[in-house]
Amino acid sequence: IRRYPLPISYNVNRERFDYLLLRHAQEAGAVLLQEARVCSLEVSRDSVKVFTEKETLSGRVIIGADGAHSVVRKAINPKGSMQGQMGIICELKRGENTSHVPEDIYIIDWGTVPGGYAWIFPKEGILTTGAMVPLVLSGSLKGYLQAFLRGQGLGMGGERVLAHPIPTRGPGETISTTWGLLAGDAAGLTDPFTGEGLYYALRSGEMAARWAGEFLKSG
Repeated sequence: IRRYPLPISYNVNRERFDYLLLRHAQEAGAVLLQEARVCSLEVSRDSVKVFTEKETLSGRVIIGADGAHSVVRKAINPKGSMQGQMGIICELKRGENTSHVPEDIYIIDWGTVPGGYAWIFPKEGILTTGAMVPLVLSGSLKGYLQAFLRGQGLGMGGERVLAHPIPTRGPGETISTTWGLLAGDAAGLTDPFTGEGLYYALRSGEMAARWAGEFLKSG
């Protein structure tokens, strides 16, 4: 156990954080299309067409920030292969069964599973718990998290468990072309040791927006 006189980080609710990013994007001029899943792309000499379930959109450049199963990545780098890990998250509500877990401490398990780890992060009213392992060990993922939580006096009841792949870009993997760029999980920009991707998503999104803007100005 290590303690520090000042907080080393702050945890925020993901829904609030995502909404904040969306609001800033809209204030900057972005247009939000909801329930418009991208199905495919069509690239021509001077434009990119995006076919969604509802309509067809076209533009001169596309930034693919469409996650681990990116449609845009498959068009930019059709023969590419991301190194894979798998993660799961389960949120436990604060209450009598979780009151023994301090509100100001992270609990992390390293080394039980090769190349993986498990965690408990306190947030307002909940404990975010989860685990990550290499893709080849994904079958043991839920059992690993359950065993880790039991060791901390916690259990998973009827809570929703969310699984998600964590792609990591290999050396030399293509993440841009003459008509598009990738950002975040679509580009495999995650830390291969921790699986953390939010910082890289934000940073690569800023970079992609800057270079797309330069392209639209100068060609």
